[in-house]
Amino acid sequence: MILSKTPPIWWHKVNTDGSVVGNSATCGGIFRDHMADHVGSFAMNIGLGFVLYAEIFAIILAL
Repeated sequence: MILSKTPPIWWHKVNTDGSVVGNSATCGGIFRDHMADHVGSFAMNIGLGFVLYAEIFAIILAL
């Protein structure tokens, strides 16, 4: 079981991830509030790329 600490009241938390399978790169993220409720999320097919590129791209999109 993975436990996640919720952010302070009125703050939001984002978890991002990037993945590459073969030659296809994707990234995504999920936003949660201080009650751990889902606020929003995103996912994007990047196309060709390396896993580091996918991870960094997910962070940039989250900002």
